[in-house]
Amino acid sequence: MSKDAVIKYCRDNEGLEIRDVFKFLYQSCFGCEHLISDPETVHDRIRDEMQYAESDDLPDIEMLDGDFCRVHLKAFNEDNGVETLTGMFLLSAQKQEDGMARLQDSLEELPELAYKGLIPFDKDDIQKAVTEWQDNGFSPVHHSVTFRERHHPAYRVVKKELLKDLHHRV
Repeated sequence: MSKDAVIKYCRDNEGLEIRDVFKFLYQSCFGCEHLISDPETVHDRIRDEMQYAESDDLPDIEMLDGDFCRVHLKAFNEDNGVETLTGMFLLSAQKQEDGMARLQDSLEELPELAYKGLIPFDKDDIQKAVTEWQDNGFSPVHHSVTFRERHHPAYRVVKKELLKDLHHRV
């Protein structure tokens, strides 16, 4: 984990909760591999979400730590964006063999960042939350209600390397 990436994420997203940091780290380590249960429905879900997504105040592209980023739906229009984002999302859905090791390493560093006041959480609260999440098998987490109400996130996690062709497709 890049400590700077986590510190920046916390600084840029005032009012986030520990679970939002967990989501950031999870997506940084695993990308979107856990979200593709039926590739045939991906296109329809993106299309539907584009139609009903509320405007958010997040950047069009949000860098995660590692090989992935969040591409927000507002960066696309419905005419050509559904196909483009579906393709990028499906190309990004590969198992990350080192994901769990990277996640655990990242989580070990969080209490120190809190202790030093570099992220807005209490060290003991983070340690407790990490233990609870570990006990639940590090299952994927959702954004906190606070984060969803404040930002209305609507995005897909894709590999950063796919961004180089993005401006030609949108």
